[in-house]
Amino acid sequence: MINKLQGWVVATGAAVVLSWSSLAIGADEADFPAYVDKIKAEARAAGYTEDTLNRAFAGVKFYKKSVEADKNQPEFKLTLDTYLPRAVPEWKADKAVEMYAKHRELLDKITGLSTAPH
Repeated sequence: MINKLQGWVVATGAAVVLSWSSLAIGADEADFPAYVDKIKAEARAAGYTEDTLNRAFAGVKFYKKSVEADKNQPEFKLTLDTYLPRAVPEWKADKAVEMYAKHRELLDKITGLSTAPH
């Protein structure tokens, strides 16, 4: 169960990091392999195993349409002060604080089981 969770976390993290490819090398198809290698090197340095990296990056490829969409995200077009109230209304932030407090013990246990840096 924990290995499955760790794999999911790494894969999700890889997807998020790779979705930011327009912010670094990798914003075009020719640079993408070097960008992936850089991310893998950072993950290795953080202690991720080769097996975990192979599973997390299996099938990762450059999607031009995703990079174009990424460049047009509101996060890049709006200031933080105008974006946050739209993206996270006060009721949502209040609910997040409430749920965090309610499940803090479990979340702390999960964090303790993780081998990922935190």
